Amino acid sequence: MNRRRKGVVAALVATLALASAACGSGGAPGAAATGAPKRGGELTVLVSEGGLARWPTLDPVASGVANHEYRNAIFGQLFTQGPDNKIEPSLATGYTFASDQLSVTITLREGVRFSDGTPFNAAAVKANLDRSLDPKNACRCVPLFKPVQSVETDGDSKVVLRFSRPFPLVIASFVNEAPNWVPSPAALQSMGADAFGQKPVGAGPFAVVSNVANQELVLKRNENYYDTSAPYLDKLTFKTIGSDQTAYAALQSGSADVLEGITTVPLLTQAKQQFTLAPVAAVSVWQLQYNTLKAPLNDQRAREALSYATDADTINKVLFGGLNEKAETPTAPGGLFYQAGVDGYRGYDQARAKELVQQLGGLEVEIMLGGAQEEMQVAEAIKTMWAEAGITVKAINQEPLQTRNDNFASNNWVLDFAFVGNYDPALGLSIDRYFGSDGLNSGVKDPALDAVLERGRQGKDEAARAAAYQEAFKIINDKAYNKILFTRQTFNVAAKTVQGLDQGVPWVAWEKVSRSS
Repeated sequence: MNRRRKGVVAALVATLALASAACGSGGAPGAAATGAPKRGGELTVLVSEGGLARWPTLDPVASGVANHEYRNAIFGQLFTQGPDNKIEPSLATGYTFASDQLSVTITLREGVRFSDGTPFNAAAVKANLDRSLDPKNACRCVPLFKPVQSVETDGDSKVVLRFSRPFPLVIASFVNEAPNWVPSPAALQSMGADAFGQKPVGAGPFAVVSNVANQELVLKRNENYYDTSAPYLDKLTFKTIGSDQTAYAALQSGSADVLEGITTVPLLTQAKQQFTLAPVAAVSVWQLQYNTLKAPLNDQRAREALSYATDADTINKVLFGGLNEKAETPTAPGGLFYQAGVDGYRGYDQARAKELVQQLGGLEVEIMLGGAQEEMQVAEAIKTMWAEAGITVKAINQEPLQTRNDNFASNNWVLDFAFVGNYDPALGLSIDRYFGSDGLNSGVKDPALDAVLERGRQGKDEAARAAAYQEAFKIINDKAYNKILFTRQTFNVAAKTVQGLDQGVPWVAWEKVSRSS
């Protein structure tokens, strides 16, 4: 390790030491809860502030502002992601494509009721689809469902979606998007959209008791839930909290039962001695996303300089204890079409970074990121590394989600630090959104890449899709559209009395969670 790299590592170690000192001491080890799940009891779940910990509304159509777990708990899901990336029916029971592939018929569970007692049926599902796909409601789901021409009902238990072209990804497209979360039409009409967004009514395992937007959401068992064996809990409370350290202190004091999405290494080290750690299936990776449509990153040399100046391995080891896996493509081991590496990936090369910066006559950038503490820590580490290569970070702008979305829409950004990925790279917060010419968060206009991504979406089988995404990963890397750092591995930390958190999926199904006392 050369002297400059040692200096960067020392700076990162100092940052980590400060975080560790703020954590306090661990308690005595305890035994994990065992035996069959028990019905009853309540849990308080803490989520560190930033990103999905904030929810100005719980209305499914207002996509991108509420944790998916909150919506899953309140509304249930037509389809859900099971282990090994399998899409499983939930409030739906199955689906059938027409022989010409221009329509699909979704069959629903019969006898299901919303928590207000009104029927969950085909009319309700159609109403939600019509509302979600109406462009005036600005649902992020609209581009995903673009091939859908019309939605019809066939009796009370079947919904037919008709397409302008074959749409093989339609069922997978439901997961984590507004059409998957069906509101009670009666409640939506009587309350109005604004009031409904604060205390929505769905057919999920829990019903809303109270909601203080962005702060606390209290749920209770939905007595009308179709699965009479679930949920186990009587009450479930989600609270936003300022940091991992504050959340951990609450867990130690017994005022909380579960911490979601913890990444702070000293806390995880302590937690092993006293609490249960449940890894969350990683489907996303951390990336530096470059706006190629705006100076200075419209020059590929500038993008390459940033990539060469970033020592992802050191960041992972020092700030995350090596818990994240190395990654070079916008996919993770928990998702489809994961690829361990890509030819020509730009690793850490400070000499090459300096050379490019000199060619450019200097390089100044701003970094945009979300509200999570870990994002700021990584951004500060990157700022230190880049300074060693002669790159100036003028500002690190920590923005709420809506502001970031507005910045993307107005092209008012230079570089975004965030995570990208989904169980399927064609869906949600994944490749199309960040690298497609029409992507909501994209800083790229590349018709050749668009064509390859289209083949990835429309491939007739997984082998064809995998080949297309392999080609897309190579284009993204060769043109330096981003810098992949490593997987985004998070953990849920819970009291030993909590059972059922380790489910092998990216989102906790809270109806499966119980406590032993």
